[in-house]
Amino acid sequence: MLKAGIPGERLVTIYKGHDPSWYQSSGPPPDLSSEFGIPPDAFVVGCAANVRVSKGADVLLKAVHQLVDVPVIHFLLMGTVSDRGILRSADDPRSAGRLHLTGFRKDARHLLGGCDLCVMSSRTEGLPKGVIEARAQGVPAVVTRVGGLPELVEDGV
Repeated sequence: MLKAGIPGERLVTIYKGHDPSWYQSSGPPPDLSSEFGIPPDAFVVGCAANVRVSKGADVLLKAVHQLVDVPVIHFLLMGTVSDRGILRSADDPRSAGRLHLTGFRKDARHLLGGCDLCVMSSRTEGLPKGVIEARAQGVPAVVTRVGGLPELVEDGV
């Protein structure tokens, strides 16, 4: 709106109505090893998103490929993948056994609670529920500085 020439004093930010208590898990974290074959001692990086180009999942996959020498790190990508490039990249041998694509999951919030870290590498973004869900369960987040993401994560905290 600012870029369109509307004065800032005439604009008001209206946030989504979220209560963090909605996203807190009522039970133990999920057993990611039984369903996805993730070793119990793995460090799990989770991302819950409708995976399209704007979500930057390709950036996450580059991290997977760069961390090939750190087999203890596993990546759990939850959501419908509409970015065909992600599906092609997921077949890369450097991702083998460490990248887990779940597809759409009604229990993504619960799965995020079993992760050690939440990542949102979006190129553009509003205020993503996945980060709110993870943080409400005590899972720290690493995000890009776009849209509302910087409002959800305080650097160094």
